[in-house]
Amino acid sequence: LINGAAAFELLDTFGFPIPEGAKVQTFVGSVASATGYTQYMWHKPRGASMVRIFCMGAGGGGGAGLTGIASANRGGGAGGGSGAIVNWLGLAYLLPDSLFVLVGNGGKGGASSAAAGIAGSRSFLTIVANSTTAANLLLVSGAANAGGGAGGTTAAATAGAAGTIATSATAILSGVGLWSARVGDAGIAGGTG
Repeated sequence: LINGAAAFELLDTFGFPIPEGAKVQTFVGSVASATGYTQYMWHKPRGASMVRIFCMGAGGGGGAGLTGIASANRGGGAGGGSGAIVNWLGLAYLLPDSLFVLVGNGGKGGASSAAAGIAGSRSFLTIVANSTTAANLLLVSGAANAGGGAGGTTAAATAGAAGTIATSATAILSGVGLWSARVGDAGIAGGTG
């Protein structure tokens, strides 16, 4: 904290340049034992002319390793997939004064021997509270959630699936600005023992 204010404006997060006088707002999710999101309200800054949004889905949790006695075969759990990403840039006057931000919660890792990780949830920017209906969405981070990694086995555990790429059909209102989408990355398969 600097003079009692959050200093995230000073960070070079993801290498994005921050223009002089820009208002930066960050919304974060939590880690959950089931897919879901954390909801916030975004208010358009007074006098804003342009809005840039970086929307990222949450990653899936990694699978737990397979435990056993010293002479037993064991194996590592697989990694969870990462969430997909969307960038949006548009004129501020095209947006309503307030939007609902639904930040995807990250998936928990496997809780016990050989347990799978939980999927991570997508993130949404919507004009209606708690709505994930395409007709109400300005943005959605991807078309599907990032998968959790499989729990460890004596063979290689299956990696968590990547968050899939968003399309204009998944967020109908995205066309009021310029946007680009990127698929997430799959996790890494678990090792064998």
